[in-house]
Amino acid sequence: MLRLIYVSRSRLPEAEADDAVRAIVRVSRERNAREGISGALLFTGTGFAQVLEGGVDAVLLLMRDIERDSRHEAVEIVRQEKIAARRFGDWTMAYAGTSGYVRAQVEAARGAARDPAGKAADVAALLRLLHGFAVHSDVA
Repeated sequence: MLRLIYVSRSRLPEAEADDAVRAIVRVSRERNAREGISGALLFTGTGFAQVLEGGVDAVLLLMRDIERDSRHEAVEIVRQEKIAARRFGDWTMAYAGTSGYVRAQVEAARGAARDPAGKAADVAALLRLLHGFAVHSDVA
């Protein structure tokens, strides 16, 4: 299995963003259930952070689709690792809306993706944030 975490900037018009993201979540939950993918999505108002877990082929195919999706730009994979067990197995797509705190964590992870040293602590903090959100989410 594979765990992949990415961050991206939103290209959604601000006035339409909330409705558009809810539609993304609805479609993602259906697709992820069908493809055996689990994970969590954070939306900051200006960007996304998402963790995906599942079979290698399914996760990489989904990631290619996300990279081509016109609602995203500056898509950056901040971590990709083989895993023996899921951390997000109970959620086809846990979701959180906008938050200043979340925005700061996503931006730190974006910086880590560009840093040759990797700033593993920033990526680890984002993974903990995604998991903490998912654990306390009412929606699987």
